[in-house]
Amino acid sequence: MILTSSEQTAAILTHKGENPELGYLLSKIQNVDLILTEGYKLADLPKFQILRKGYNEVPNCSSENLLGVICDFPYETELPVFDLNDPSDIVDFIVNYLQEKCMFNGTQKSRFWKQVGKVLGKKDLCCISVGC
Repeated sequence: MILTSSEQTAAILTHKGENPELGYLLSKIQNVDLILTEGYKLADLPKFQILRKGYNEVPNCSSENLLGVICDFPYETELPVFDLNDPSDIVDFIVNYLQEKCMFNGTQKSRFWKQVGKVLGKKDLCCISVGC
């Protein structure tokens, strides 16, 4: 499937069997500063955990790279907690995070993000995984 407009085009690739490796998918994406992924909770990348009442109420990914929890019910943790139904707070957090960790406004990227880019084969890329 291809979606197109006067300024950009997006393609949806089909594949048989298991999901492609994240590195392979990222190698197909060019000229972007941020990629949000879903479904790669085991990837060694910064991530948010999405929790939903009655469905998934306990984080199921490693807390090592967990930036915060996004949920639709009250949840207590030392990490930032965001209301699933109020995306403005999530956006503000991501923008602030990117300003600190990535190259924006001429500042140098941190060593962590350089390593992420090196592992994924990208030099100027920030990737955050969002999943439930």
